[in-house]
Amino acid sequence: MRRRLLSAALLAAVIMLAAACGGPAAPATGEPQEPGDMPEDPPAAGDSPSTGGEYGQRDPDTGVAALPPLDPPEPLRIAEDGSPSGAGFYIATERGYFAELGLEPEFVTFESSAYMFPAVAGGDVDVAGGVMTASLLNAVDRGLPLRIIADKGRNRPGASYFDLVRSTRVIDEIQTLEDIRGRRFAITSEGSVDHIFAELALRAGGLTEEEVEWVVIRDFGQMNPALANGSVDVAMHIEPLITAGEADGVLDRWIDATEFAPDFQVAVVLASPAFTQERQEVARRFMVAYLKGLRDYYAAFVEGVDTDEIIDIMTRHTPMKDPELWRRVNKVDLNPDGYVIADSVQFQVEWFKEKGLYAGDVTAADLIDHSLVDFAIEYLGGPVGQ
Repeated sequence: MRRRLLSAALLAAVIMLAAACGGPAAPATGEPQEPGDMPEDPPAAGDSPSTGGEYGQRDPDTGVAALPPLDPPEPLRIAEDGSPSGAGFYIATERGYFAELGLEPEFVTFESSAYMFPAVAGGDVDVAGGVMTASLLNAVDRGLPLRIIADKGRNRPGASYFDLVRSTRVIDEIQTLEDIRGRRFAITSEGSVDHIFAELALRAGGLTEEEVEWVVIRDFGQMNPALANGSVDVAMHIEPLITAGEADGVLDRWIDATEFAPDFQVAVVLASPAFTQERQEVARRFMVAYLKGLRDYYAAFVEGVDTDEIIDIMTRHTPMKDPELWRRVNKVDLNPDGYVIADSVQFQVEWFKEKGLYAGDVTAADLIDHSLVDFAIEYLGGPVGQ
């Protein structure tokens, strides 16, 4: 693909991608669940659940226990903005996984987390994609019953979709992390995911935040021009704009984010008790279908199974419309078993406290509810693992 065409396609994708990485985060369920509150073990074949019809027999080849479709079908409202990390939602929709369980997905968007959080907490939206932010923690402190119920994005070692980049103007001058001292460092906002990564990169180089000049560029799409014209020297950047900048000779993809932020939970799926408890049969079916979508994504981009079909689905739901672009960029990593990284969630809580952005007592244990993931994994015949 010619450089200019690739660059245009990449730049067209940025707005939606930026929303995914700096926006809201965290799902909901009322009070932290005690062991006794967890869903019971999946019923044996033929047993009836607490609500809904009978569970079907297990497939003799796959061992998957069939969940009968809800009749009549139930609406499933998903807050998602076209981010590539929403792959599990898109694949489950396009491959009919939601429909075969009697769910009718509808995608909705919000201008900001200030509107999304109350909608999720009140049941106007069933599930939402988001990231860990101080605003999420503060919302939970204010009484909104938001909880994290599944993974929606992390960095893949050696192929992160977040990377530390440097301008090609300064490659000879910036050879080590210590060389960032006194340099202009671009992030999108204070307390953003890229700010956390940037601060961790400084720590890895033995530097503090006071030893660089921060430059806030709220739109990832403006970072490449800033790197080109000398406004900034280094940036915590994101795909697909990193690939665009490389093609244009503007930046050097320098250090993979997992070098200084391994096992980092970037994005999550959120919900509330209005969904997970009051609409439990819908919630269980949602998670089964969602994990099937995650596993198809993993199979496509890690194992090479049905890659063309999955890329086609992704081009229909994200701003990245060029199939060739999907083959070139580093892609978001998604756990095919759906679990989030609890230690990373707790680290981010503590980071927000350290920076004075959060002063409450919420912990990762308060936020994370894996009960639906546990249920879905059991029904899908066990974990896949990475």
